[in-house]
Amino acid sequence: MERISVDTAGVPCADRAPTREIRIALVLYGGVSLAVYENGVTRCFYDLVRQQGPLAHLLELVDATAAVDVVAGSSAGGINGLLLAAALECGTDFSATADVWRRLGDLGDLLLDVRLARGADSLLAGKTYYQGELVRAFEMLCGVHGRAPHDPAPFEIDVFVTGTDFAGRERRYHDATGDEIADRTHRTVFQLKYRPDRRGLGCPNREPSPDRRTQARILAAVARITSAFPAAFPPFQVADLGPDAEPVARALAATGQLALDDVRRRPFVDGGVLDNKPFGPALRAIFHRMPREGVVDRRLFFVEPDPDPRCDADAPLDLRPLGVPLRCFQFRGHESIGDELEFIRNHNARLAWLRAMRTSAADGSAPPPEATLRGSFYARCRVDALALSLLARDENRAVSAADVPEAADERARFDGLVENLNELFVDHSWLDSYDADFHLRRGFHLLYALHERLGEDDDPAVADAMRRTGRAIKATKLVRDQLVLLRNALAGGTDRMPTYEPRDLVNAVGWFLEARREHWHALVTTRPDDPFPSAALSATAHDAYAAGQKLAHDLLAGARPAGPFERTVLEPIGETLDEIARRVPAHGGDSRRWPAGETELARFVASDAALFPLQFSSGIYELDEIEFVRVSPVDAQLGLSSGPPHAKIAGDALGHFAAFLRRDWRSNDLLMGRLDGSCQIVRALLDDAAARRLVRRIACTDWRPPFDAASLRERYPRCPDRTLAKLAEAGEALVKLALDCGPAGPDAERLHAVAETLRRELVSATHWTIFMTDVEGIVADHYLQEHVYRGDRGKSPALLEQQAAVEARTRLSSLREDDADAHWRLYQQLRLGEVTIAGRGGVPSPVLLHYGARAYLFLWSMLEKSLDATVAGRVMTRRARLVLRTPVSAIHGISGWVTKGEGRALLPGTAVGLVAASFAAAAGLVALAPGPTPQAAWTLGKLALGIGTVAAALLWLMPRARRAQF
Repeated sequence: MERISVDTAGVPCADRAPTREIRIALVLYGGVSLAVYENGVTRCFYDLVRQQGPLAHLLELVDATAAVDVVAGSSAGGINGLLLAAALECGTDFSATADVWRRLGDLGDLLLDVRLARGADSLLAGKTYYQGELVRAFEMLCGVHGRAPHDPAPFEIDVFVTGTDFAGRERRYHDATGDEIADRTHRTVFQLKYRPDRRGLGCPNREPSPDRRTQARILAAVARITSAFPAAFPPFQVADLGPDAEPVARALAATGQLALDDVRRRPFVDGGVLDNKPFGPALRAIFHRMPREGVVDRRLFFVEPDPDPRCDADAPLDLRPLGVPLRCFQFRGHESIGDELEFIRNHNARLAWLRAMRTSAADGSAPPPEATLRGSFYARCRVDALALSLLARDENRAVSAADVPEAADERARFDGLVENLNELFVDHSWLDSYDADFHLRRGFHLLYALHERLGEDDDPAVADAMRRTGRAIKATKLVRDQLVLLRNALAGGTDRMPTYEPRDLVNAVGWFLEARREHWHALVTTRPDDPFPSAALSATAHDAYAAGQKLAHDLLAGARPAGPFERTVLEPIGETLDEIARRVPAHGGDSRRWPAGETELARFVASDAALFPLQFSSGIYELDEIEFVRVSPVDAQLGLSSGPPHAKIAGDALGHFAAFLRRDWRSNDLLMGRLDGSCQIVRALLDDAAARRLVRRIACTDWRPPFDAASLRERYPRCPDRTLAKLAEAGEALVKLALDCGPAGPDAERLHAVAETLRRELVSATHWTIFMTDVEGIVADHYLQEHVYRGDRGKSPALLEQQAAVEARTRLSSLREDDADAHWRLYQQLRLGEVTIAGRGGVPSPVLLHYGARAYLFLWSMLEKSLDATVAGRVMTRRARLVLRTPVSAIHGISGWVTKGEGRALLPGTAVGLVAASFAAAAGLVALAPGPTPQAAWTLGKLALGIGTVAAALLWLMPRARRAQF
């Protein structure tokens, strides 16, 4: 009989793996050019997960790793969520996406050429320029053109991106009387899943290594759907993609749970139309997830770049006849998140009760005898759960009662499988040998108990047991994942349930799990040093995948394995967990408060018998509270993030389009996103509870946090010396507090004061490191934008960028390299966040006039195209075009001529000549006319209006065109 041995040699505390796992769900709102700010925020989460930059120091202090495993985004937020998930999946550098926003987010590049105005269906080039740049960005992140600098993320990621099905999908229901109720839904959510070594984001197939080029086009299509802002961008249609249409259509149908024919012919628009704050999908994903490897701290961050105004209860209400409907219109435009936040609070309250019930059920209770479990409600729930896990779709979650199928044929297969399982599991031990989810719950029960005890005494033996328990959990998770892959293969790679007999399915699972099979050899071989080394896990995953695919092929070809089978691979894994627990002694002999590990596992059976039916019925398995944190310019007010919220970012002006007008405004918003994001991450992760654990760890071990000068300089390059000195002082104060108070720890008020000082100095050091790294690029972008607006468009972009970079280095070289305050003052003098659209430091008037005229011409054509031909012929007559369109077209051409810096010397003479010509023409026509007829008067009026408009525009543009700087 195989047995996996355990080496009980202790691991020094300083060398141990992190004891906690911070799992992050990220909700990203829509907001047009506020996408730039959100990109800076998501860069912080990428750095946190990859443990790079200053945030790596934060994880070291809180003794944790971090994972972004749930992302939900709409519109601009959907794009950034997809970019982040793609970078994490493929191990590529997310920071490169900042350059994409800086370079390509210019309104002048996004606007369609005015020659395409006739027949246009949008203002911006969504089908050409925008689509192409999205594809190139995702190709970069998917590693199409080069090797990824990092390993892929080892954790699963679920991405939810909202869209709006313009045509809508019809649903039909029947009420209690049998009458049919028809409904139409337009809200669409695309769920993209990343499963390590199993499937890539957006890929409909489940190949471990997807085609990255096709994947990039799928991700670009989803990004374009969610950001197809009405009128600004055209609706997305698969047919626009040409040769890439069919694989993209199949992926959209699979991820959006849509019919393939509907995807091929239906248009989609911006997801923010119906759901701009997609909390719902993120919450549902969190509630159904199981812990991955260690003790979990769950955080839900939501990014709101432009928060709604705070409610003022004392403000007088406008009850005038027009005031009421206007206020009600504001209510309709406001999408409240109060219900979602209240739902999280209620969820946390329920979890507190469930944890109390678990403790109460296990505390002091002997495990129930085997006979009482046989045929019990607990056993019935476990059999149903096992049957559903063999039939359910590919999901990274434990099944629940809600997964019981409703369709008659699927329900029949489920009932048959339950019947066969009940016949097979004549005693409870057989059920344990097939139920991977049971072993996962058992492992996590021991892990959490050990972690709670480690917080009290930090015993090296307990730390070593935690590490080995985590290995056992990894091995169990591997077996569970391979069962999911086997189910997928048996279903022919689709999401349908298997169609063969339940007995054949049970026998196939038994054959696959049998411990003596060669594909489990690396996992069950005796290893004195480590029960489940990484090499054994990798080899087992590869061999089991190949064996599962071959078994599925043989079954589909007619082969039928016969049972019963002697012993499954889950049994030696469970015995390893028993042996780990057996070596954990009781704490100080107090077996009632801290029982030995073996006793703790025995108590699990009583706990699981009481708790699992509740979990199975509710679908809530993750017993970790969800702490929610908002990231916005309002909330981030430490370090360099301090200041009036609307003076910090540029993208919140001009209906959230302002950041598209200047490159230096986009650079500013990227920087502010990084500053605000890092501020909120530090505040949320190093809270008072984490500070108390840090104090206890210092008091109970020889480990000391790295606050010496050399360590801080390595972690915070280019940070001012005085800031590092303050950070070192705050860290030393925390260490002194820990040593003075001992394992019992200080009182809450004293701890909060010391922790708040440490948080403030950590934020300050992180901010200075980020700012000093980015300041040169911001100044260079400012000079580049000034060159462009001075009329240097004739020069090549590369030459302009080179010239701006030289000017920025020259300007900064006049400052001492270590004088961070001088660099900050220079940045503040630019006033990039305090946006004034027109005027000095803003957008030159000729450029605004040029953009406005172009938008007007496109809107005219879009209106003309939208009206019925008869109505358009009556409204948009030749006379109306001459009066309402022709002058604007002339202004567009002249303003474009001015912004390109062409013919400025001719402007004064041209303007005077046109004014004189207008008067001469008017006088000549009056003299030649035989009489003042209405037609002649109308002709004179048109001519005078057109020439006068052009002349006035030239006279108004003339002084602005002559300015040395805009």
